Amino acid sequence: RGLDYFEGAGAGCHSIFNWDRTDKLEPSLERLVQGLCERLAFPLGEQVTPAYVSDTRGLVHKNHPEFVAYRDIAFYLKFFLNPQRDRFPGNGSTWTQRDAELVWQWDSDYKRFRVQGFEGTPL
Repeated sequence: RGLDYFEGAGAGCHSIFNWDRTDKLEPSLERLVQGLCERLAFPLGEQVTPAYVSDTRGLVHKNHPEFVAYRDIAFYLKFFLNPQRDRFPGNGSTWTQRDAELVWQWDSDYKRFRVQGFEGTPL
């Protein structure tokens, strides 16, 4: 029998990149990062764990480069579903592929991720 995605989604599967709902570190994403870190004996903690998601030069990204691609693809998929046109950068501007690269930062004061792209535009 083939895998039924919708049937399986209700059977204990957790969504890990819910950027359309929140910009905070969700428990499911935190568990994923902790699992990756525990396997490789990386340190964990309140400040360190979110940094693994946002730091592209960090240990998780070095050992799991696909993590960056999945994180950014999930963000852009949710971003492009946004019906508010004013959320998109540049009115008629021409952008290059390099401009679309996302820059992630962890804001420890507000305990949330800040994402920028397109010449520093907050997304």
